[in-house]
Amino acid sequence: RKLPGVLHELSKAIRMIPERIKKTPQKISDAKLVEYTKMILEGLTDNPFFPDAAEHLKALQKSYPKYVDAIPSSSERNKVKTAAKEQHKAIVIDQLASLALYVEYRANFNLEALRSSNFELTSGKRQPRGLVGTVKNVRLNTNGEEGLLIVQCDVDPNARVYKVRVSEDGENWSEFGASNTRKVKVKDLPVGKKLYVQMRAENRQGEGPWSASVMGVIPDPLVIPSIHE
Repeated sequence: RKLPGVLHELSKAIRMIPERIKKTPQKISDAKLVEYTKMILEGLTDNPFFPDAAEHLKALQKSYPKYVDAIPSSSERNKVKTAAKEQHKAIVIDQLASLALYVEYRANFNLEALRSSNFELTSGKRQPRGLVGTVKNVRLNTNGEEGLLIVQCDVDPNARVYKVRVSEDGENWSEFGASNTRKVKVKDLPVGKKLYVQMRAENRQGEGPWSASVMGVIPDPLVIPSIHE
């Protein structure tokens, strides 16, 4: 079986480690996983397409040597050592999955960037996603951190990313970066001022319309008090 780690060339999601594989990581040979992880580390280190990769690589750079060191011990057929090795293996797999999501988002459909990361690319054809609609049930929250706003909505099955924009007057907007999940964190917002917040979904087919505005004030707990068209 080919090692999971497939970056679809122009797709929303990287099914880096399918759930069925994550549940049974022993099906992936240690030798192949070691080789694959080494390739990813080499591909992303000092890669100009991923200038902030170093921060995302820290966890894998820490866990990978522990996994490699644990492999010889598992050959002794010691149940405790084998269990420890499998635990290190599972950690590496999870971190590769997270790293793949970062790569896909950062590459932003640039095929050359995707290839430079050393993640495998699939050549199989995929059915295109449909158009995204207006996101529903936009809601606001804070976690107590000053200036932080958490915006989320119901899932749009066709969405690739979700974006948020914020305004103090409902007319002049500041747009914030995209998120692969329907929960977007927006930082450094003014405290104590009424804010208008809108959200939308996007994919390869285009951008969805901005939602109706939801209003809230930081740092008070943000419950949707009214809708501003």
